[in-house]
Amino acid sequence: PLARHFALSAASKIAALLNKGVAFHKAGDVSNAEKFYDRVLKADRKNPDALNLKGLIAKDRGEAGVALALFDLAISAHQEFVEAHFNKATALTALGRREDALRSYADALRLNPGHPEARLNTGNVLHDMGREDEAIAAFRAMSQICPQDSRGHYNLGYCLTKNLPRAAETARGGIADEAIAALTRARALNPSNADIYLSLADAHAFRGDYG
Repeated sequence: PLARHFALSAASKIAALLNKGVAFHKAGDVSNAEKFYDRVLKADRKNPDALNLKGLIAKDRGEAGVALALFDLAISAHQEFVEAHFNKATALTALGRREDALRSYADALRLNPGHPEARLNTGNVLHDMGREDEAIAAFRAMSQICPQDSRGHYNLGYCLTKNLPRAAETARGGIADEAIAALTRARALNPSNADIYLSLADAHAFRGDYG
């Protein structure tokens, strides 16, 4: 039918405009990228991809409030848009709204439990807030769910090592063992990262393994 042909043509045109914008975006030409995203939104004002990508440009410009509004619009248009929830969390973090950021990271992880950046950032936000036990739990979960990502193992080992002095004396041996195991795994996955070696040395030193 003719109506269906026009609908498909409009969708194809929007997809082509979006792809051109993404190509400029990847090349670092955000000015032209934004022009194409605006053309997409002129044809489809609720297009979640264009809204999300414009939000990324705004966030990179330091306009976290503008970015947040765009990510919210993208989510309103597509409730299960994982990356929009994740990007909203990063904008909220930039605005200092860390509790709200944690909720948005949780939304992203509800939709995609294996999202490594959302798991990493959840732990980092908790660590920055001084909620060390929750940060350790977040990094422990990341190391289990994303076992090939060295960052989860490293951050777990780092946090465990830094918390050894305040741990009960009877618990320190087990904590040090877990930290060393996590950092050893991180080193195997990323042997060129000097921070991993430093934290591993700290964990061994705390346990008295000075050699």
